[in-house]
Amino acid sequence: MARKKSASPTEVARALRPDARYAEVFNSGMEVWLYDAAHRETLKRSGAFETELETAELEARMREFAQQGLIMAYQLMQDDSLSIAVAVGKPLSDQELGVARWLEPQKAFLRLPSGKLVVESSDALTIRSEEPSDKGAALSVPAGDYLATLYRIDHDGLEADELEWRGPNEFIVLTPGAAAKPVSGQPAFLPWAPRGPGEARWSVEAGSYNGVALVHDADTTIEVAIDPAGAERLGLTDGALARLSVPGLGLECTLIYLVGDTKSYHFFARLEQVMPPREHAGGEWAHCWLQPGMDRLFGMRRNARGRVPKKQQKTWHPATLTVLKERALEKKKGG
Repeated sequence: MARKKSASPTEVARALRPDARYAEVFNSGMEVWLYDAAHRETLKRSGAFETELETAELEARMREFAQQGLIMAYQLMQDDSLSIAVAVGKPLSDQELGVARWLEPQKAFLRLPSGKLVVESSDALTIRSEEPSDKGAALSVPAGDYLATLYRIDHDGLEADELEWRGPNEFIVLTPGAAAKPVSGQPAFLPWAPRGPGEARWSVEAGSYNGVALVHDADTTIEVAIDPAGAERLGLTDGALARLSVPGLGLECTLIYLVGDTKSYHFFARLEQVMPPREHAGGEWAHCWLQPGMDRLFGMRRNARGRVPKKQQKTWHPATLTVLKERALEKKKGG
């Protein structure tokens, strides 16, 4: 008996909305950019998207463009290639949403006077002076002003409910009419905002943290639920070392806390220069930083001493965190 062919992402998207347009774009960055082709030269001439600009300057200009509906941008959890569907009409109904599991929808104002919606990753971005290394996509929609609603697949929710989804990672619905107007408080970038630790609580007292942590995979990523104010009370400063203990995972790890512009190439280049002192280098350690826009400490395990079973991943576990007296070591440039 011939095996039944699995539906493609385009077919899955069109089963949800028959008019859905689908795009795949190579991506090795953390942002997605959408705008009308008619606005390309205006955005490019602004100089706001050059890689050497500081994030604060980029975001200030981005907020202005977003309020005008000239561009919509959103952040990703990781650097997977883009898989996006776009449809025109009313927001997804509860029945339509029931086919998968989704994060909270996010909204943005978007003007498409030519009806040519450009979808680009940072690798394909054509609104900066340097030539992109890859190509984006252009999707045809009726010209007009829209309220864009961004729906993101909640992969953790799918896994928890043992559901399979072969459709796009993001589904964007463009709604015309009275809803198509600037969104109050719209940020420069719609942030990546996964569901948090729910009712789990954390506290910082006498230099120690008691709360929750999770790992996303067997041996790479860690998250600790804490906000910037809590990190400051705990005494986390640039280059600080802290000892993380997650008994339920059998995890003991020295964290190197770093402060910087996490959208900058320079920040991630610096990771290779900051190391634990000798007395901690033999055990498990990780680089970590506060995740922008989220009350989360995000960490990358550098030399995992054990693999976390799948059934224990993506679940919040009781954890403690204590700042140590020692500090991280930073290599001198050219040294």
